[in-house]
Amino acid sequence: MAVLERLQEFCLRSGKAIRPLLVAVGASLVTQESFATIITQPPIKKAMLLVELKHKRLLMADDIADRDELRNGQPSFHVKWQADLAKSENYQNLSSAQLEHIARSYTEVAGIWLDGLSTQIIADSVFSADDRVDIMQLLSRHYYNNTVAGWFVTFDQNHEKLTDQTSEDTLL
Repeated sequence: MAVLERLQEFCLRSGKAIRPLLVAVGASLVTQESFATIITQPPIKKAMLLVELKHKRLLMADDIADRDELRNGQPSFHVKWQADLAKSENYQNLSSAQLEHIARSYTEVAGIWLDGLSTQIIADSVFSADDRVDIMQLLSRHYYNNTVAGWFVTFDQNHEKLTDQTSEDTLL
């Protein structure tokens, strides 16, 4: 199965998908157009897609970091990929550890691809150049402040007993 097909399957899985809907709701509130009208507009559809792709990319990384095997009741991206590799004639002689490494590596590369697609959506948007830069900076700050920094705190804390933790340990 090609990478794009894997990403499509993962991104179209049933799940909450609340973030893209909130984009449309927000646009509807700002423009005072009906939700039914706003959701059909190509710029809004692209904004919804952008938010969903960014979210799926974070879920892929989060599932690896947390060693989650399920996402929305189905195998997480890297777990599914590992299972598919194990069935492939080209990979049957590899150990479980080797298959896990390859699947995780492929998942990270696929995540980078999602980041690239997201960047392309912003670059091709109807917004001014200044607005596109603002959007990119907003997303970068969000990635760091709400995701990456949190992972580092969690990883650091996983090496210490909770009883030894102080509130200062969790502050950035």
